[in-house]
Amino acid sequence: MRTFSDIGAKIPRLRLRLFAGILLASASIALLTLDVRLSAKQRDPVDYASSTLPMRARRTAELADAIEAISLQFLSNTILNETLDSYNSDSERYDISRWNFIFSEHLEGLAETVPELEDAIFFATRGPAKIPLTMSDSLTRSRWIPVRDDIMEGAAAADGRAVWSVLPGGAAPSTLLCARLIKRRADNRALGVLVLLIDPDRLARTVGGYSQDEGIAVTKKTDYNVLLDRNDRILASVDPAFMAMPVADAIPGYEERLKPRLKSGEAGSYKYRSTAGADKREASFWIAFVPIPDKDWTLVAVLPIPAQTLPIFVKIALFGCLLGALWFLYAAWAEARDQGKPDEGDRAPGFQPLDRMPAWYESLTPKEQVVLLFLLTGKSNKEIASLLGIREQTVKNYLGAIYRRIGVQDRFSALVLMQESGLTLESLRRYVEENPGFLPDPRILS
Repeated sequence: MRTFSDIGAKIPRLRLRLFAGILLASASIALLTLDVRLSAKQRDPVDYASSTLPMRARRTAELADAIEAISLQFLSNTILNETLDSYNSDSERYDISRWNFIFSEHLEGLAETVPELEDAIFFATRGPAKIPLTMSDSLTRSRWIPVRDDIMEGAAAADGRAVWSVLPGGAAPSTLLCARLIKRRADNRALGVLVLLIDPDRLARTVGGYSQDEGIAVTKKTDYNVLLDRNDRILASVDPAFMAMPVADAIPGYEERLKPRLKSGEAGSYKYRSTAGADKREASFWIAFVPIPDKDWTLVAVLPIPAQTLPIFVKIALFGCLLGALWFLYAAWAEARDQGKPDEGDRAPGFQPLDRMPAWYESLTPKEQVVLLFLLTGKSNKEIASLLGIREQTVKNYLGAIYRRIGVQDRFSALVLMQESGLTLESLRRYVEENPGFLPDPRILS
């Protein structure tokens, strides 16, 4: 027979399981919920960037087309084309004022409507010794020689297609170049290369939404956009220093993740973890990218991720803790359920028969006695109320009165008291057989 000490010994273990289960479940669920929220929060910047980049890409394409259209006028406009033809054919190498006047007047007029145009140079095909035509008089030899060396050969090889390049400025800001080979309309003979010097800040405004003149120093703690060409050069960024920087230094994961995907010509995004800053700390980034329509360019957004999600091994540990918590709670529930059932030891051959009902039992009213004996069946208050045809609250009221009379606190204590007094289902069944005058509710023993 289960003794009071046997049952009492289970109370700390039951409470420990309940406490451990609730604590583990609460902590695991809280941390996993936090991780889910952080994951959702991390997606916000890249989702927003992916929605705005196509619009910026279209505006960038429109601006590039407007700049390239300037050089097309020297192909379509008869006067301009003949002026360049005359300049290229003439043997004069130094006194170029009569051609430069027409050249500069036209381009200065265009600069009123295309403010991105800072200056322009036309290099004739007759050779490097011939002084080039320039839009402004302030364009010195020390300025146009590096321009010629940088883009002349590439523009000639492009055979009439617009070519873009970046001329590093050293201590001065870099210069963005757009060049095109100009041919004579009559016979399609090459006349020279027209180079447009573009204000990079104008393009930076379109690409990044900010101006280089605002003094924003871009670091990998701040989101920024960069414009790439097909030769892995940065054509525009809010930070002028980026235009002279290797693209792998400006875009985390460029070589491993972005470069292989540029060939597809599709927009996309990826997450990358790398070192950042002078302290070389690990940092995570979202990289979103979209191709520029009708150009071999790509607009890229770099978005640092300040909120980090939990490492994968921590997530696995939390799931393990949650499973452990469920096991503790199940074990506690199963043990609590078994407390209300009669012990198998009560039906053992050596159990002590019930000679008489306990004195505290006799102090109860007949209705209270019936309700108390129903506790031996392990039925719930609702089930007892259904069997007796009364409300569940009425059963609770009866039990409250019973506990006060017999000096216990709850159902568990009442069961312990009955077992201490030898009152079990088996002993009750024997008592009814030996005392025909004692007639409890038959459903208790069924």
